Parts: sequence; structure tokens; C-alpha cells
Amino acid sequence: MWIKTFICGKGLWFKKIDIKGRGKMGIIRVPKSSMKIVIEEKGPIEYYKHLLKGETPAGLADTVR
Repeated sequence: MWIKTFICGKGLWFKKIDIKGRGKMGIIRVPKSSMKIVIEEKGPIEYYKHLLKGETPAGLADTVR
């Protein structure tokens, strides 16, 4: 399996109550993120073709050595 695209972006803000002393309170904004991963399935023949052309990432090519 190959990762075709990976997109990371800003998500929604969630609000939490921050309780303080003497009956006071505040609001904390908690950021969230969204991720989208598209996976593509390829066989070992395509992997070796990319490896011989030198189109694979450095970390992936080092696992074969």
C-alpha cells in the first residue's frame, strides 16, 4: 500500500469552560485538526520499477538495502 496524498488542515474550535476562583469562569478555545489520507494499492512490480528509477522517498529506499 502506498500513501497517494496526505492533507492536514485546521478543524473546528471547541470551547471548554475554565473555572476560576471566586465564582468566575472563562472560556478556553481548543483547536482541533483534520487529516485526510488517500491510500493506493500497488504490487511489488511497481515498487521495484519506482526503486530503479529513483522515484521512491529516501526512507523507503533504505529499507531494501
